[in-house]
Amino acid sequence: MKKFSFEFESVLSHRKINEEAALMVLGEAQQLLEIEKNKKEQIVSQLNQVIERPEERQVGNDVSQFLQVEDSYIQGTKYRITLAELDISRASEVVHEAMSTYLEAQKQIRAIEYLKKKAYEEFLKKVNQEEQAALDDVLCAKSIRQGGCH
Repeated sequence: MKKFSFEFESVLSHRKINEEAALMVLGEAQQLLEIEKNKKEQIVSQLNQVIERPEERQVGNDVSQFLQVEDSYIQGTKYRITLAELDISRASEVVHEAMSTYLEAQKQIRAIEYLKKKAYEEFLKKVNQEEQAALDDVLCAKSIRQGGCH
């Protein structure tokens, strides 16, 4: 019996390598997104600690100066939060692009695998036809010996 050989096997192999690479890029992008989210959470936590500790505020002559420093810190921290949100947005875009690339790689693999499946079905059909023809020839030869082939 003949062995099945798919003419686009090298293309399929190459596309699988591309898919694995796209998956790695996606994983890295997701890790970066998580890092950016964690950075923002740390900044928000720092801000909340400052806001929630009124007992540490000084009383007396330096109150206005302390409040100015604290207000400047809060404004700066809010600005850092805004920057962190922009970083998260950029990281999300990178994840989205990486996901699109990965899904496209999977789609290309499925297309080649579909072609491979159809080629294999056609191969099996051809093998079965050849086997049937060989069987018919054997039966016809046997029949000729016994008195005629139809």
